[in-house]
Order: sequence, then structure tokens, then C-alpha cells
Amino acid sequence: MRYFLDVNRTGEAERAARECTASGPWCAQLLGLALHEANNFTGAEKAFATARERMTALERCRWGDVVALLDDALRGRYLKMTCEQKEAFEDRFWWLARPFYGLGYNDARTEFHARLTMAQILDGTASPYQFDFNKDEREMLVRYGWSRAWSKSPARGPSIAESIVGHERVPAYPFVPLTGMFDYPARTDSSLWAPEYRPALGRYGPTYATTLVELRHQAGLFRRGDTAVIAVAWDASNEKPPAGPFIAHLVVADSGLHPGVATNTFEGPRGSLLARTRWGGVLLSAELRQPGAKWAARTRYGVQPPLNVGARVTLSDVLLYKVDDGEPPQTLEEATVKALGALKVRSSDKVGMYWELYGVDAAGEQATVTITVVPDQVEEGFFTRQARKLNLMKATEPVSMRIGDQTAPGVNRASRSVSLDISTLNKGTWRIEVEIEIKGQPYALHAERTIEVTGK
Repeated sequence: MRYFLDVNRTGEAERAARECTASGPWCAQLLGLALHEANNFTGAEKAFATARERMTALERCRWGDVVALLDDALRGRYLKMTCEQKEAFEDRFWWLARPFYGLGYNDARTEFHARLTMAQILDGTASPYQFDFNKDEREMLVRYGWSRAWSKSPARGPSIAESIVGHERVPAYPFVPLTGMFDYPARTDSSLWAPEYRPALGRYGPTYATTLVELRHQAGLFRRGDTAVIAVAWDASNEKPPAGPFIAHLVVADSGLHPGVATNTFEGPRGSLLARTRWGGVLLSAELRQPGAKWAARTRYGVQPPLNVGARVTLSDVLLYKVDDGEPPQTLEEATVKALGALKVRSSDKVGMYWELYGVDAAGEQATVTITVVPDQVEEGFFTRQARKLNLMKATEPVSMRIGDQTAPGVNRASRSVSLDISTLNKGTWRIEVEIEIKGQPYALHAERTIEVTGK
């Protein structure tokens, strides 16, 4: 098995595993290892599940142990749990650890089980390092995988022996959820999930996504009764994507990790999707893949509903869209199709804004809408200030508009689309602020977006 896998002969490794006649879970573990290495993750899940069924209760508890992957806070809680409690903990841990929530399998977990199986194969064998395969090497294998290649530097004199270095699979990305990600995924920032090379308790490099970049996008939270609707538009054209088609997944999960999933295929690296889950804070994961080129882009973070204590009428997020010659969008579905995937615009373009009000009076509601565009608190440099003094650069004229609005009778939800002229804006980053005053409501509703103006 091991030698077949060392030279990537996964088919022969699978055959050897199927010819295994050992009792207990061992043969199923070997099959799971071979199938995982062949990227047959569904088959690997079934094989490892069979192995678990053949274990005693104590063996299952030890087999699933993830203590080596936990930060200090989670480790302290985990070590105090019973085996039954650990099982529920591990299910949540591995759900969050998956590289792509839209796929129908959990290859992060099968990677973990494959590493445990390889650790058993290597246990007690000779090691290229100073000592035989030991506890420290096992922990490194469980966290980062086993060595796929070796390099050696010659001895440098009688006192400095030759150096042997093992190399794990690269690229490999952080995949271990930390305490805040585990407990409150809907409150996490995208930087915690970003596929960046940084110190990590564990790494995994899926061979089906050897390129993984951050997905540029726009997301908005909307409401339908007790359901949260997330609209996401993306534009990955600046990330050197391969030719299409692309498979896109939008996964949104509530605090109990009950997911809503939307999937579609797109010819190019731009597109949009809508997904639904239970109302409240949600974890969002937008994923774009081109499987043939092993290329993927992803963004993942928490989304919280606005805090509107005591408000009868509430406001959705604002979704920015491209203004064209057609009719402005009247529904969320229409706005999502037109939504900007990258919040970069030219000042010669017009920007459309779509939002919704909830809880409006069915008899009709009076509202006053104020839209303001202001610089995004970026301090000007020396040369920019001098150019303004010498009249070498045109002064920016702020954009502001005030609209009186009346909602239609007979409905409790009102949607609005507004076109915004930004031709007076200079190149830079700007914040679009929307404030809506409702007659009889003590404070104004607020939403905002940041855009980058790239020039004319």
C-alpha cells in the first residue's frame, strides 16, 4: 500500500486494499486511504464509515480524536467531554473545516482519517530522521500530512551531519477552525477563513484546487418572514482565471449549521446566486471552481442582521447594480442578476441601488430617503494636496440626493431602485450612505456600501 501511494499508483493501492483479509477495521481503513488519495472522496467516506462500524466504542472515540488540531480554548473543553459529546463536537468541527461547503463530501475529514491510517502504517518503522517514527512525527503528520518528497544536503565537516528534509504536499491551506470560528461562525471575519499562508494548527491542500484565491464579490442580506435570503454577485476576472465553464456554489448556514445551497454553472468568471436559510446570523461561503484547471476562488465569513431595537420598519442591505438601458429591477431576483460583482466603477457609469423595507404599514407609509456619497476616510498624500492647491486637480463635488417616498398600500414589504450619478467623483474609494426616515419612527434606518472609482 505505502509504496504504491508513494509513486501515486492509487489504482494498485486500491486493489491491494480490497485484497486485504485482516480482521477488524484495518482493511476498510486501507481502502479509505487508497480512495482518498485517488480523489474518490465519497468512496473514502463510505470506507472510513465501515471502519468505524467495526471498531469498539473506545476505538471509535480514540480514532476520532482531534485534540492535536485544537487551539488552547477548544482543547481544554474537548478533553473534559465524554465520547458521545466528542462525537457531536467533531461533527461540527469537520463541517466547518471543509474547503468547499458546496461539494457533496467532506474531504477534510477523509484527509484526517487518511493521515491517521498512514500514521498506523508508519508506526514502528524506520524514519529518515534521527529516530524511528515517534510521537512527535505522528503529531506533525496528523497536522500537516506525510512527506511526499525528500531532500538531503551533504555533511559539512565532521561535526555537522547530513541534513534530511521531508516535504509535505503544497500548496496547503489552513483548514482548522479556531474557537471563535467554531462557536460563532456567523460573527467571523473573512480574514479568519482566507486561504493565506500563515501559522496554522493544521493544513490541507486538496489536489483538485491547486490554485485557491479570494473571491471578489458583493453580498446582501434580505428577509422573507423567518427566512434569510443572501444575494451574492462575484467577478473573478482579475484573478487570472482559466477558461470556463465554472461551477458556483453559494452556501449559507444558520447557527445550527443547517445549510441553504444554491448551485449553477457559468461560462465566465462572473455571476450571481441567491440562497436561503433560517433568519438570523449566518455563515456565508461563496465558491467558484473550474475543476479541469484545478482553479478555485472562495470567500467565507459571517453575516449579521442589522440591530434595529424597537424599530417597527427595518431596512435590508443595499445591493449595487449596473444601470443599463432596460427597466430598473423591481424584485430582489432582478437586482441580483444585475448586481456588481466587483465594487469598482468608472465615474462615467451610473450606479443603481436596490433595497427593501420590511414591516411597512399596509395602508401606505411615508418615508424620506437621503443618499450621500462621501470619501471613505482616506487621507490624501502630499502630492495630491499640492495638486489641489495649484488647481492641477479638479475638486471633488460630493453627491447627495433627498427623495420623498410613499410605499404602496396593501403590502408589508417595499422595494426601491434608485440610479445614482457619480460623474463628479474623482478616482478613489467612496462610501455610499443611505438613510431612511419613517414618519413616527424615532430614528433613521441606515445602510452603506463602499465603492472604488477607477476613473472616467
